[in-house]
Amino acid sequence: SHQRYSMAPPYPGLCLLLLSTTTVVSSSNCLNPDTTQACSGSGICNVDACNCFPGYEGQWCETCKDCEGKVVAEECRKKETCMECERSPGCGWCSDSGQEIKTRCNSIEATQEICPSSSIERKFTGGPTTIVETRKQRFKGDWVQLQPQGVELVMNVGDTKYLDFTYMFINSGTTFSHNFPDNIELRIFSTCGGKFPLKSVKGCYGINNGNTVQFQARFRLKSCPAKSSKWENSYKLTLSQGDVLDIDFKAFCSCSCDQFATSAICRNDKKTFLDINPCAKKDTCTDCLKDSACNWCSASKYSYFDGSPLPRCNNDNFFTSDLCPADGKLDPPKALTGSEDCSSCKHTCSGGICSERKQDLMDLNTCVSQLSCGDCMQADGCAWCPATDGAPKCNMVSNWIGKNEEGKNSGKFECQGNLYGDISKMSNDKMEFFGNHGRLLDVNTDPKFDDNTVDIPMKVGKKYDLELTWNITAGRRMSGPDFWKEKPKFDAIKLNMQSKNKEILSFLNLNYDYECSGRPCNSSDLLSGMNEMVFKVSIELSDCPEEGITDPIYLSAYNKEKYPYGVVRINVETFCSCDCEKKCSTGYGKLHSSCQGGNLKCGVCQECPDGSFGEFCQCTGDGNEKQPSQLRALPAVVIGKKDDLVGKSTKLLKDQISFDHVIAPIGVPSDTLKCNATYCMNTNSRECYLLTEKNRKFDLARATNLFAIYGDHRLLPGAELIFKITYCPLKLSIWGTHETRFGFGTPPSKKNDYNLPQKESFDMLRFWSDDSYTWAVEDLERSDGSLQNVDYEYGAWFSGEYNDGRKWTSFETRVPEGIESIGYVSQKIDSDVKLVVTETEVI
Repeated sequence: SHQRYSMAPPYPGLCLLLLSTTTVVSSSNCLNPDTTQACSGSGICNVDACNCFPGYEGQWCETCKDCEGKVVAEECRKKETCMECERSPGCGWCSDSGQEIKTRCNSIEATQEICPSSSIERKFTGGPTTIVETRKQRFKGDWVQLQPQGVELVMNVGDTKYLDFTYMFINSGTTFSHNFPDNIELRIFSTCGGKFPLKSVKGCYGINNGNTVQFQARFRLKSCPAKSSKWENSYKLTLSQGDVLDIDFKAFCSCSCDQFATSAICRNDKKTFLDINPCAKKDTCTDCLKDSACNWCSASKYSYFDGSPLPRCNNDNFFTSDLCPADGKLDPPKALTGSEDCSSCKHTCSGGICSERKQDLMDLNTCVSQLSCGDCMQADGCAWCPATDGAPKCNMVSNWIGKNEEGKNSGKFECQGNLYGDISKMSNDKMEFFGNHGRLLDVNTDPKFDDNTVDIPMKVGKKYDLELTWNITAGRRMSGPDFWKEKPKFDAIKLNMQSKNKEILSFLNLNYDYECSGRPCNSSDLLSGMNEMVFKVSIELSDCPEEGITDPIYLSAYNKEKYPYGVVRINVETFCSCDCEKKCSTGYGKLHSSCQGGNLKCGVCQECPDGSFGEFCQCTGDGNEKQPSQLRALPAVVIGKKDDLVGKSTKLLKDQISFDHVIAPIGVPSDTLKCNATYCMNTNSRECYLLTEKNRKFDLARATNLFAIYGDHRLLPGAELIFKITYCPLKLSIWGTHETRFGFGTPPSKKNDYNLPQKESFDMLRFWSDDSYTWAVEDLERSDGSLQNVDYEYGAWFSGEYNDGRKWTSFETRVPEGIESIGYVSQKIDSDVKLVVTETEVI
């Protein structure tokens, strides 16, 4: 202890001898008022002042310069894993696999001294970032009261960060509320417009309408959320008048070495990802779920925080398990046994991802997680194949080979159809600006600039780099002398983008840097001192325009915006979706027979009906198996071709007629007509055909989806057949058309050139039959809408000789011999039609 003595010797010549471990202090200036210790026990009082021991400072030696670092380092060294370490303020982890380090967690300062910078975690820095400053006014008088509207907030454990925002009062008062969890402390400070000194508030009241008040939100991250799915989350700061500040929150709670594809060391015991998460060794959903400790993630949107892929099978208590979206996580209460697998609708991965290759994880191949062609198009470096031999339909461009190409056994996959997204590089990435001589650039006239045009195929999020050179020597002649009198610096010339469609420019981000004499330009660089200047340009597609980018983009170098010195024309092709996903395109199957009521898009079933799901929409919303549909596409011959399918298929029934095959229109998928043995349905997509009868390429069969359907038995004496045709009104002209026929005939035995236009089905009978007897359904009775008119037709190939002996052959419609013209007959709509064959006639 330290004591204060004030003593006067009672006898002259005598001295007090004091033997003590205490320090004798003669002045109160050395006493630390907080501890009542002289020099805080860390120094000596000398002439009314403290002389501090080494490592201590302050008036009373109360500050230990090294103590805090030593305590922090000591606490850090107790952490066994990178995750524990980086969640501790002041600690840093060294994941360098090239060093033998017993305790890899140390103070940040110590870690920086011993560890390569590439092996030190890059923790979050910076304050909140505004991502939405304001919003559009929805109507006149719809004031934007709150600014900003949206921010991104990134934090490390222990961080305190501040966000300034303003609020314009209309209703005189407001109260704050939020949905942040307990581990994120939020307090709001304000003077409420000068009503009192800055303090913590829950709201402000009595503010005059129209006044704008400043606020400051203080966030403190006390700990990481228990669930890893909450390490990145969205929260709301809500004002009682209804305004909301959206906050995209990210916490630094794990390390880059916590991933699968890394050689970095994340634990003092050097255990790997697979050592602590052994379920991740399994490659299929079924193998995974046969272990009760494991769960499988079938969701497409599943990755580590930096976007890198993760193993889909995980231990139930491992943090990556919680990163799987709930609707894609398969974790049955009991392990699968015996023949049980993931194809069951109760625990199905069908429609999601059911297996993985660890090599894809090592290659950081995220393409294989994309489940639709559109998503694949928007992923960098990916291409989609609708028809594979079981391989994922989306893969890296470099992993695909064409049909019959070599390389299938070297980790590449054969695409058996069209490959979407195999985009070529831009046509040119280095060029000179075209000399526009400072003339007016009118983009509405679509100027060509043939010698200065670049074609760029663009995907969202990928930056495309151009190197553009401006000839300054030529520029002197283009610009007036007044410009050069000012001795302009390099940045007097700027770049901008223009287009006839101004709205499209909002989808493109332009960034550029200047280069002077082969180096970055600086403030002393004058244009007059250079012969040329280079622009390092980066263009990025930020989002996908619905209709793509059809008008050219003009990149201009200018001093006056409308009068550029140099221009480059850029033709942009966006890769945001696939044609085969669009209705009416090849590859799109409306209500496709393989999709149980869903639509087939680019080889996969989508838009399953009534909440059903699965690869083939085979599962009901409550997890039961649907009864499979028996409707299928029949084998097809394209109209105009010889019918080679007659008698080729196995008859379904020996003594009953079933539907056998069809003659299909050109360009119409055969699955448009779906049949079982005795029922056919035509999913007519009339809206897909846009040509009119006046067009020289009009095709009636394509416009109306006309299929000829043949049975699988010949009609012999004694045959009887009852059938019904549902009436579908179809009016291509005021006269109506005969588009549905029933009867009997012989299939086409030879090729007939199908030349366009084809406007009348009456003239098209030869493409469906060599010899046909049919009733043609026309229109409804005007006097009775329950009756339809049908007309008797006979068409066949006839031949003969001209008077000069030349032979002729033609298909003609005639009245059969022995039968007089019958004309129209009225028939009840949807009534049964009965066909009976006798020895002499068909009735």
